[in-house]
Amino acid sequence: MTTATHYDALDLFDQMLNNAFRPHSSQSYNGTCKPQAKAAAQEVRVIRLDVSESETAYHVVAELPGVRKGDINIDIEGKMLAISAQVATPATTAPIEETNAEAPTQAAPATPAVRKLLVERFQGKLSRRLQLPEEVDADAAQASFTDGVLELTLPKQKQRNGKRLQVQ
Repeated sequence: MTTATHYDALDLFDQMLNNAFRPHSSQSYNGTCKPQAKAAAQEVRVIRLDVSESETAYHVVAELPGVRKGDINIDIEGKMLAISAQVATPATTAPIEETNAEAPTQAAPATPAVRKLLVERFQGKLSRRLQLPEEVDADAAQASFTDGVLELTLPKQKQRNGKRLQVQ
């Protein structure tokens, strides 16, 4: 059995740049927290994977925190595996309070407004494409999702028995 570690240089470079410009949770701004810009919610993040191999199958374990089972897409075509998911904004979020000192006071809304002080949890699209060394039998593949962890069992395509022809 061959063991190989795959690092995608572009993914590592993207992660390095993203981490360089993202504020650390311990930073403060004059005693207050600033919410992140809305553009950060539109980014696509790479799914972290562990891939192992046995004689008959590939085993993939993927971290998908905050994702619902119905929001996961898995596509298998030959040697290519594509996993994507959407981390949705919680539906229970109350409206954000707009502060304007000059606005006249209105009756209190039915749902109390919430002023967000800091938003660091990721919301948006996660995706990952991976080329496996051998073709996968997509019809026999299995997937399970528990506690934010996706586990895939991808049986290798059975070798077709070739035939050597005698030249006559």
